[in-house]
Amino acid sequence: MKKKLLILTIFLFIISIESPQGMIFPMWIVIFIFKDKLIKIVDKIALPIAFIWIGTLLWLFTEFFAILNNLNVEYGKRILMSQDPITDILIAPAYYTFFISLIYFLVKKYNFSKKEIFFISGIYWIFTENNWIILLNIFINPLLWTATAFLVMSVYAVFPILTYLLTEHRFENNRQKPTIKIYLLLPIILFLFWAIFWNITLPIFKIIFWE
Repeated sequence: MKKKLLILTIFLFIISIESPQGMIFPMWIVIFIFKDKLIKIVDKIALPIAFIWIGTLLWLFTEFFAILNNLNVEYGKRILMSQDPITDILIAPAYYTFFISLIYFLVKKYNFSKKEIFFISGIYWIFTENNWIILLNIFINPLLWTATAFLVMSVYAVFPILTYLLTEHRFENNRQKPTIKIYLLLPIILFLFWAIFWNITLPIFKIIFWE
């Protein structure tokens, strides 16, 4: 099984050379293959730090691949937090750290399944990616943009799951089960997170980095 996954990893790496953002797929397969060894390393770090650090690091790899993917794209049309790659990679850690911290506090208090974490994270990115463009275009071309939505989920939502995969055994088993009230509050919490970061935090960072 491991040998087959390694062959798949090499294959995905080769076909992603022309489109670097595709590198994330072999990356998360590698993490899955070596999860037992990685867990031993991660176990030496305090749980909150380990969870937030792993999640942020994985997303930064994604952002790095996204920057490579957008280098030849015309300035102003790049799908990045900042059109300047250097500014983007400086801003990204704050965004991803805040988001994975939010996920950490949710899973610390409530016993969400991996599937629920995937959908919570994935739906957030579908709604917010590139100024809500996916959500808006789903109504124009449902087939194409639904497929795009699932691709976005597979890109971004997999990293909270991988982070949880490496740390799940360290969370308490008697955590509360999420209630209907929590599920109803989640969209509000995620919207507030998005609104605060993009309308307050991000403009401040752009001023700091003189964009």
